Amino acid sequence: MFEIFNVCLLNMCFTLNCSSSQSGSILADSVPAVKELYKLEFELGPENGPLALPKLWDLLPGLHNLQHLDVENSKIGDKGAEKLANALVFLRSLEILNLSENCIGDQGVKKLALTLKDLPKLHCLSLYSNVISDEGAESLAAVLPHMASLTDLDVKYNKMTDVGAQSLGASLRNCKKVKTLRMWNQCIPYGVFERLQQQDHRILWH
Repeated sequence: MFEIFNVCLLNMCFTLNCSSSQSGSILADSVPAVKELYKLEFELGPENGPLALPKLWDLLPGLHNLQHLDVENSKIGDKGAEKLANALVFLRSLEILNLSENCIGDQGVKKLALTLKDLPKLHCLSLYSNVISDEGAESLAAVLPHMASLTDLDVKYNKMTDVGAQSLGASLRNCKKVKTLRMWNQCIPYGVFERLQQQDHRILWH
């Protein structure tokens, strides 16, 4: 019933006659459907992102029932990732998080990692096609064993080399619930990736 509000939800937020710091809480309090929202999808792109994202960061903490958040191709960058990390502490029901194609680098992943490990129901995380290098991969590797519900992680087409890939592969051995780890990119030597696959069949090309 309360599935996807998409950009319409942000348009509602824009029309509220209040400061940006108040808009999220007022919207969540005044529109019953928002409180029950469990799936939210955006693909804002570089043009709409600068205007819409601040409203989204204000709105998210009030969505306590949210299970699925998809902001693919919204170009949030490291600064947006930090804002999202601050909001994630309130989203204890979150199960699926798609942050693909968002220009997130090592600093953004570091901030996210601090809160991702505390999401008790998160089982699917996509960071596909960002700009995460070895430093960011090692931040993820450090928290991966603490993400108790995670089953699927996608970090394909980032900037990590064999160093980051091997860190994730080593961490995966301590993650019994994880079913798939997708992390191929052209910076990882073919031989290294093939060896990691042989060591753990959960590491996939695609």
